[in-house]
Amino acid sequence: MKRCFHHAAIIIFGVTTNIPSDLTDIYMGLKSKESWMLFGNFLYQNGECIGSYSLNTNEVQVDDKLGIMKASDSTLHFYLNGIDHGKAFSYVPEVVYGVVDVHAKCCQVSIVNQDTTTEAGAPVAIKKTQNFSLQPADWNVKTVCDFIDSIPGCAPYVEKFRSERINGAALLELDKKDLKDFFEMPLGLAVNVCSHLKKYEEKNK
Repeated sequence: MKRCFHHAAIIIFGVTTNIPSDLTDIYMGLKSKESWMLFGNFLYQNGECIGSYSLNTNEVQVDDKLGIMKASDSTLHFYLNGIDHGKAFSYVPEVVYGVVDVHAKCCQVSIVNQDTTTEAGAPVAIKKTQNFSLQPADWNVKTVCDFIDSIPGCAPYVEKFRSERINGAALLELDKKDLKDFFEMPLGLAVNVCSHLKKYEEKNK
């Protein structure tokens, strides 16, 4: 983390079910529906403050490491330098994206992408997602591959979509059974792909 010498440092971070490219104004990712955020020492769920927390992000220092862990019981924990500050939220959905926003004295953070890390308190993993503005039916093969690559855990399957020349129209014909059987995706990933595709269909109607 890099700090500038004016005002207070402000870091807001947490998770959301919103597709990253849809968050045009992350600073009140706090205001986003389906979000679980830590702002200072206050917890925000779906845009509403629900209480305080033992970790205060406004007191984070240069080179400190913040972490988030979604536990197997669907609770969300925040970490500072590997120390678990306890349960912050319960009933967090299976698929969420990391969100980090910085303001004022905090002018830079480094986000460590550790998609394969399962250690508690691992740094937030952010996957950059493009803004797929066209209707999925109009996507070409490259756009479909970019879309698949943008979904956490799906990067290993991109080459299969490319080699099979799957464009948007073809993608819409696939269901989770096809993704599971032909592309050999785990069921959870297949459901996730279908869910993301449906969101883009609804968004671009």
